[in-house]
Amino acid sequence: MKKTYIIGLIISLLISLIAGIVLYFMTPVLDRVKNITVWNMPLLCSLFLTIIIVFLIFYVYKLKNKFKRYSNIGITGIDKTAEDGLTPKKSLDMITTNLSFFGVGANKLTKEEDAFASAISRVNSRRNKVRLILCHPNNKSIKEIALRSKKSEDAYRKNIISSLKIISRLVNEHKYRIEVRFYKCDNCDKMPIFRIMLINDRHCVLSYYQFSSTHKGEKMTQLHLQKQDSDDYFGLYSAFEEFFNEEWDKLENDKWDSKEFIND
Repeated sequence: MKKTYIIGLIISLLISLIAGIVLYFMTPVLDRVKNITVWNMPLLCSLFLTIIIVFLIFYVYKLKNKFKRYSNIGITGIDKTAEDGLTPKKSLDMITTNLSFFGVGANKLTKEEDAFASAISRVNSRRNKVRLILCHPNNKSIKEIALRSKKSEDAYRKNIISSLKIISRLVNEHKYRIEVRFYKCDNCDKMPIFRIMLINDRHCVLSYYQFSSTHKGEKMTQLHLQKQDSDDYFGLYSAFEEFFNEEWDKLENDKWDSKEFIND
């Protein structure tokens, strides 16, 4: 969006410059016709500004239509990288009524411990439960992922358990309502490729996983999706919400005991 805006601005300036040059060389002709020099400069300025305004109106209209094509399917924003856009902290601050998360270990969320706890508190105050689908710490695949990322083989397991300890403290000491269900995957190539964060039953922060030493989670592109107001259209938000709910139901028998792994 920013790049498109800059290109449009450069084009408008070039067009305006060319128009100004043309009008400047027309001045002698205008002088002969009217034989009055005092009106030439106001006329040039007026025409110059008119061209700029007309072009900018046209450009804004085209830009609005282009953005509307994305918003019509529920895309309301795109971050080239998470660290330069909607960070985990900012995502947590958005939460007021609901949180559902699907990922590996939710480590980037739980590292923002105060913001995470505050978000859980707000959800629970509405008598809602936080739902987290995480990778089981004993999955064989996370060892392979760690090695692909040139980390120690237990690096991801430690991250998951670190999150579980924070969640366990919130559940057991503060009595927050958080339910975690584990997915099991012993094949690295079958690991989930999307990280899904559903906020307030309306917003979705969507990014993808690429496990390697050159791809960091905070450097990945992420989409902002919003639930469509029309019941007649099944937008992108609804697709990922339905996917989450289906996975959640499948894992009914894989609930985490909130005291498991906390002594590891």
